Amino acid sequence: FYYSGPETLQLLVKDSIDNQSGSTGVAINVAPAPVLYLSGPAQLNANSSFNFGADISVADLGASSPPDSLSLSVSHGSLNLATTAGVTFVSGSNGASSMTISGTIANLNASVNGLIYTPTSGYVGSDDLRDDFVDWPHNRQCGGDIPITVSGSPPSIAAPATSNLNENSSFNFASTISLADPVASGASDSLSLSVSDGTLTLGSTAGLSFSSGANGSSSMTVTGTLANLNAAINGLQYTPSAGFAGADFLHLSLADGLDNLSGSATVSISVLAPPAVSAPANASLNENSLFNFANTISLTDTAASATSDSLSLSVSDGTLTLGSTAGIAFSSGANATSSMTITGSFASLNAAVAGLVYAPTLGYSGADSLHLSLVDSIDHLSGSGVVGLTVNALAPPVVTAPASTSLKENSSYTFPASAISLSDVTAPGISDSLTLSVSFGKLTLGSTTGLTFTSGANSSSSMTVTGTLAALNAAVNGLVYTPTSGYSGHDTLAISLADSGDNMSGTASVAIVVNPYVTAPATANLLANGSFTFSTSLNTTITAIDGAASGTSDSVTLTVLHGKLTLSSLSGLTILSGANSSSSMTVQGTLANLNAALNGLVYLPTANFTGSDTLAVTVKNSIDGLSGSAAVAISVQQRTIKFGTAMAPPVAAPS
Repeated sequence: FYYSGPETLQLLVKDSIDNQSGSTGVAINVAPAPVLYLSGPAQLNANSSFNFGADISVADLGASSPPDSLSLSVSHGSLNLATTAGVTFVSGSNGASSMTISGTIANLNASVNGLIYTPTSGYVGSDDLRDDFVDWPHNRQCGGDIPITVSGSPPSIAAPATSNLNENSSFNFASTISLADPVASGASDSLSLSVSDGTLTLGSTAGLSFSSGANGSSSMTVTGTLANLNAAINGLQYTPSAGFAGADFLHLSLADGLDNLSGSATVSISVLAPPAVSAPANASLNENSLFNFANTISLTDTAASATSDSLSLSVSDGTLTLGSTAGIAFSSGANATSSMTITGSFASLNAAVAGLVYAPTLGYSGADSLHLSLVDSIDHLSGSGVVGLTVNALAPPVVTAPASTSLKENSSYTFPASAISLSDVTAPGISDSLTLSVSFGKLTLGSTTGLTFTSGANSSSSMTVTGTLAALNAAVNGLVYTPTSGYSGHDTLAISLADSGDNMSGTASVAIVVNPYVTAPATANLLANGSFTFSTSLNTTITAIDGAASGTSDSVTLTVLHGKLTLSSLSGLTILSGANSSSSMTVQGTLANLNAALNGLVYLPTANFTGSDTLAVTVKNSIDGLSGSAAVAISVQQRTIKFGTAMAPPVAAPS
């Protein structure tokens, strides 16, 4: 079948009748079939070219003057002959994907010796060069294929692995992201960008088309030249959602629409949290004491810069004293007040609250709240905290004393044991002080052992002493009050017990009445039907004493049951009730006139009365309402008669 070379055709004719024959021979030359020589396969990069060199050649020993033809074709590119000299294009053209040329074997071989294949711009993949040769005179054909592989490099994105920013701020990726695509052609590339918790704003939109999303949104896809795309991300700005803090991710994808290859990158974004105040939820302290927050309050602000942060502190029922004021400036309020705002470095602010001391208002108990607010003046973010404060009420010192007492003018009064007592459940050591005072007399302590006088002195009208609670109780056990000489009226013993530890105190007061009084003999003895005279000469005088007497402010009341009374004089006196020489009377006048009338007062018992009687004498001051009284026990004795003996006249019995 594939034989080529010389051959002879023998012809023989024979007559079967006479057996005669004749013959001749025809010389035949069988020309060899054309041969197409192909090497391969061919490999090249996208957007480049491949020179087949001497990989293609045709051999046709039977070729003659009529030209042979060669057909070439590819699917994904174009072909350029090394030369077109001596060839004719039957179809197609040079630089096309398909052509048929005719010419001599020599010219055909010259045109394909250096044939160049150029894939379609951006194409990556497989192709095939089809070669078909036809020997026209003999209509003999041969053909073959050379496999072609077009390799491509995918787009790539260079981007930082991470980026950090503060909440409610923005981050500019300026010149930190770049795009590359070796096979990019025109606007073949598209760039997709997305974040979850914010928006993206391109540095430029020149020459770009948005195929999805929009500029300033969380997701978009834009197409354009590689140069325009790089300009878009050079200055790309990320803005987290308002108030968002945490992790976000910038996803980027660059795709080439020609070769369908793509590249991607992801940037991990950390949105830093706002300032924060860490503080205990509650704190408890006793009334009139202090609470030190010692290292229980701390401030954090990852975005703090120099003195960008300010701290506001306030309470309602007390004062705040910072642990430190070094490096601190007060923009409002002051240290040791109820409210203040301070600025300073973050270290200084933390030092200020590390030893913050709260002091409730003196005597206050109940609920209070410590409010803290930390603000960064650069990003305007803030954090706050509240500490619920409980100020526990304490039992204050207690002073127990009688409500009132009374004594006679020009006497003294000693308070019975335990009449005055002091207690203080929180008293430690000598924390307590005792203050005593009167207005119209002096006080003498029952004991001064273990006491220190911080004001006044013993046996004075006012004093303050400190000591243990036991020593103070000993001091008031047997306390003596002595009114000023000649004074009668009202006075008050003021007692105050104060604890310097918790600044609490207790008080009590004793109403003291210094009464006017009457001096009189205790008894008077006389015989029936006799009389008894109260006089100086007999040392039986009745005297009314009232240091507060003024003018005719005083009155004297005299009463007996079994007789009558006769004043020695009514000069300057007014009888308010009863009558002179009666069993009962009340007379008013100056103290001198009253005492003159009493000096010589005569008691006359009822006729033939014997037994006991009582003379009641009361002096009263109508201005202050105070009074004093005395009683004389009167004994009226029966006379004794002895017969045969002369009786002596009756005389007053000695007092």
